[in-house]
Amino acid sequence: MKQTVTLQSFMDAFRVHGRYDQFGYHALEVLYKYLEETNPDYELDVIALCCEYSHDHADNIARQYAIDVTNYDGEPIEDEDERAQLVENALNEQTTVCGRYGNYFVFADF
Repeated sequence: MKQTVTLQSFMDAFRVHGRYDQFGYHALEVLYKYLEETNPDYELDVIALCCEYSHDHADNIARQYAIDVTNYDGEPIEDEDERAQLVENALNEQTTVCGRYGNYFVFADF
């Protein structure tokens, strides 16, 4: 038996499993849309998704994965959007980026 999962039921499943705060509304929306586009027959497994995907701010990702967000002189890039673009480029080289909202990314762990 198959059940159609809407965005709301997707989010509710994370709440039921006590995992909503691991992502939050915007990140879950990005993840839901990504799964709908890439794997519409996906069988929802909240725990597996929590193990396979993460979300974080570009600056935190840069620190965690030692992504260079400096200019040619070695000075930190001041523009937040420019730093986020560098992080996105680095993530795309290493893993799958499901999407972005503001300067936060939802991506497959690597």
